[in-house]
Amino acid sequence: MNRSDDPLLRATAGGDPACPDGQALVHLGRVVRDATRPPRAVDLVPQVLARIGHRDEASFDDAVDALYDGSGRVDHPDLLRLGGLVRAACDPLRRADLGKRVLARLDGADRAVSRQLTLPTVSRWRVWSSVIAGHVAALIAIAVWHQYLTAPASIGEGADGFGVASHESPTGDGNPIALPTVPGDVAKGGAQWPEQLPTSWDAARMRGDDLFRLRRDPALRDLACQRFGQAATTRHAVASGLDWLSRQQDADGRFGVASDPGRDIAVQSLAILALLGEGAGDEARLASARRGLDWLARQPAARDEVIDGLVALALVEGALWVDDDALRAAVTRALASLAPGKPGASGLGGFTLLALETASATGLAVPAQLIHEARNLVGRPLPARDDDPGRLGLALFARQITGRGDSVAAMEQCTRLAQRPPRQDEIGRIDPLGWLFATLALRESGGDAWTVWSHGLEEHLLGAFARIDDQTWVVPAARVRFADVLPANGDLFATSLVVLNLQAPYRYLPLAAP
Repeated sequence: MNRSDDPLLRATAGGDPACPDGQALVHLGRVVRDATRPPRAVDLVPQVLARIGHRDEASFDDAVDALYDGSGRVDHPDLLRLGGLVRAACDPLRRADLGKRVLARLDGADRAVSRQLTLPTVSRWRVWSSVIAGHVAALIAIAVWHQYLTAPASIGEGADGFGVASHESPTGDGNPIALPTVPGDVAKGGAQWPEQLPTSWDAARMRGDDLFRLRRDPALRDLACQRFGQAATTRHAVASGLDWLSRQQDADGRFGVASDPGRDIAVQSLAILALLGEGAGDEARLASARRGLDWLARQPAARDEVIDGLVALALVEGALWVDDDALRAAVTRALASLAPGKPGASGLGGFTLLALETASATGLAVPAQLIHEARNLVGRPLPARDDDPGRLGLALFARQITGRGDSVAAMEQCTRLAQRPPRQDEIGRIDPLGWLFATLALRESGGDAWTVWSHGLEEHLLGAFARIDDQTWVVPAARVRFADVLPANGDLFATSLVVLNLQAPYRYLPLAAP
């Protein structure tokens, strides 16, 4: 059927007078055609590009992402307000932890259910390890582990540093020992591993958890080293390096000698952080850190994002160990002077983020807007390259401590880091500054990724130590990248950073899987 032989179609198209109500059908046809005609297409992309300062449509998505991140240069007030509104709406007000309330309601109910709810949620493989421990085959494995752990620790002294013999598998396959992590295991002295862990640093603050709990008890530090497969040789290296650091301090509290003011306070901060990494248990070490903090608190801001972030982090950690009004006032000034920028090469902008997150998680007063800016400008952006472990590690660690460690982006960063374990450069130097955030992040990840990373880390870091006398070992500046720019304090810089990496197993309270 076509329009020529159908009277209704003819009437609708042109108005056939022979058809009843032909003119009405013609009018109906016009209405239908007008209603089905698509409206004028409007392309808003050029207008948006003009407002956010971009002319290239190919980079439109990148421009919008930059606007959301807060890193785009936009002067239009409406777009700035819109960006702030969207970011605020995407940040949850708080994470609800109902575990304690549910357990309280279950008090007196079925104990089997109660025990199930109190199982730690760090990872499923811990539960499997508990089941396997009851199997006969596991008894044989435990016996092998026991024989390994109770053997005397040996330090293989190479030509210029520590050996790593005690890190190797007793089977000779070169793989590090992965110790069983059974819930509720107890260290020497009765210290018990935390069974219920927070899922983020914000959750730790709301629950009243101590972020530095593992540092406060030497027995817990040793237990953390066992859980994360750290060799006995490493503990000896850390202790020797810290003893050397303490001996470099003058009567005024400064570590090293005066050279460049900005670099002096950066090295000072690293040395203090290394000393505070051991926490309680050594009064002489804490006294040395206290003298260093007093000196650091008197220094003006460097007006450099990385240096100011390091100073703020050292002061924040110090204020949590030392009860002193002057030190708390210095922390307030240091935090107020921070200006979050970009993650930067090696993730060095992360020191600012870490100072703010640590202060917030431990109950110190921090402006909410400042943390919001740091998370969006430093923690949120993802790296585009795979050859910068510090940058990859910062992206992963920022997601872990904010409760997003199970996100697709976090898992991708973890995989990329595990594929590039620590290695020396072409002239035999190590990069503990560029590895630091990756070390913290992969320790939090655990599993195979941490095993691969920690094996490479200990191999190269322990090999960088050199003997000064019968009991003193130090990391020479010549073995570490960027230490050559500190001719007066290069050994301080190198040794502090190596120690900080080796303290990763117990530096912060582990988090449970989100």
